[in-house]
Amino acid sequence: MCNLASLAASCGSSSPPGTKEKRYWTPIAELTGWPATRAAGGGTDQGDTFILDEPFDFTGAAVDLGYWRNVSAIVVDTGELTNNLEGPIGGQGYRQRDTFFIKGNGPETLEWIDNLLACSGCAVWLVPTKDGNYHVIGNPDNPVYVEVVEGGSGGDRVGYQITLYANTGKPTYIYDADTHGIDETPNTV
Repeated sequence: MCNLASLAASCGSSSPPGTKEKRYWTPIAELTGWPATRAAGGGTDQGDTFILDEPFDFTGAAVDLGYWRNVSAIVVDTGELTNNLEGPIGGQGYRQRDTFFIKGNGPETLEWIDNLLACSGCAVWLVPTKDGNYHVIGNPDNPVYVEVVEGGSGGDRVGYQITLYANTGKPTYIYDADTHGIDETPNTV
């Protein structure tokens, strides 16, 4: 079962304005529907085929489920989102990767990482970039997997470097979070 909870930074953490990183994730099983693109709704502007222009639908999820969880314990300026074209000619596709550093090596962080691995292959992630876009990593047919977890208490930083990847074959879609919001409230009925 996938049961990865939110992870927040502790009080007193240094997070200068405008540079704090955050991610959102949800189990695919909690999604009732996938948003249509702006182009499917009649949009004709360039980019409309890559903008998800409806809210994510959680109406079929059970009570206390059906919402986006957040991860805010990410060290400032350690995140990187890539869309890499991979594979031989004739079989190329995009693989999306999201790399970030989670601070801490205590029991809460270790439990969160262990649960992250249990959710590998079962989730979709939203990755907000500094330009204000929310990139969608994965989809119901091509979920996000954990590719790398490295770290501990040694070296210059205490924590874990994490790389997530999805092999959707296309670059990331952009979710219009400004219009449709990010639902972080569990279903009550």
